Amino acid sequence: MKLSDVIRYKNQVDQILEDSEYRWSVDSRCDELMRMVRTEVNIRNKYEIDVQRKVDDVLNSLNGLEQELKNISKSVDTLVEELQPQYFEKSYQWYLNEMRYETVGYILNRTLTVSDEEYAIFKARIKSWADWQYPAVCFRPASEEFIADLVASSPLYLVDQHYDLLTPCIEKFNERYQRHLRPYVIKEDESAPMMNFLPNSQFGLVVAWNFFNFRPLEIIRHYLSELLTKLRPGGALIFTFNNCDYANGVVLSESIYCCYTPGEMLINLAKMLGYEHNYTYRTDSLCWVELCKPGELTTLRGGQNLATIVPKQ
Repeated sequence: MKLSDVIRYKNQVDQILEDSEYRWSVDSRCDELMRMVRTEVNIRNKYEIDVQRKVDDVLNSLNGLEQELKNISKSVDTLVEELQPQYFEKSYQWYLNEMRYETVGYILNRTLTVSDEEYAIFKARIKSWADWQYPAVCFRPASEEFIADLVASSPLYLVDQHYDLLTPCIEKFNERYQRHLRPYVIKEDESAPMMNFLPNSQFGLVVAWNFFNFRPLEIIRHYLSELLTKLRPGGALIFTFNNCDYANGVVLSESIYCCYTPGEMLINLAKMLGYEHNYTYRTDSLCWVELCKPGELTTLRGGQNLATIVPKQ
């Protein structure tokens, strides 16, 4: 049995439970019937009790149906818990044995297929957080257009596993601005700190686009833990991931394309580490989450740097 089939069935059941339109329609129709009966003053006493009884029967039956659907959803949750350990293991082994050895060309050609509208929403959210008063970090910038919205942050750190992965982004800018960028290469290691090159409690924004989609939950946890120490209070961490709470995400995992990362589990993990969950955006092709470090975002900067202070000769 494929987990994607189980999740697809659960998604359908949950969608019915979350759809309030049909319940509103039934409730509205029942209210309309009772109003109609009550307006007939001369005969309503004869029929009102019987009609009310039938209406109550309908609503009770509907409540019973909803409860059965909730029971089904819980049963499916149990089945998911039984099946997903092998998906976690498969995902982690794929990361260890294959993904860590992917070539630069392969990684750069592996892009997220999203609509212009979805990308515009992501860019707008990035733009709302980017601010010259705070430095920012972008993991796997590649040649993404939203980098133009991140340059408002000062300074801008670019991070990836190989310097050649950063080159397409760096080359988008003129030589003068390139000197202001801070590119760094990261070595993923669960047993040691990975981001000592980033200052603590300084960043107002961290962005990872199409990066955690290819990281198992254990590695994402390591990143989240370290990045929490790098963010300022009130700073945001925004990243895409393969949301396996939905069937299309599980299909990508079964196809050995993305890692198995259940969304609710990931958000609960982030909360346990100390993040606040601010926002989640999801469509069939894209999912990203916005987490914040508790506190208020503040700075001592009084204005943008217009000159460089150098040691006195």
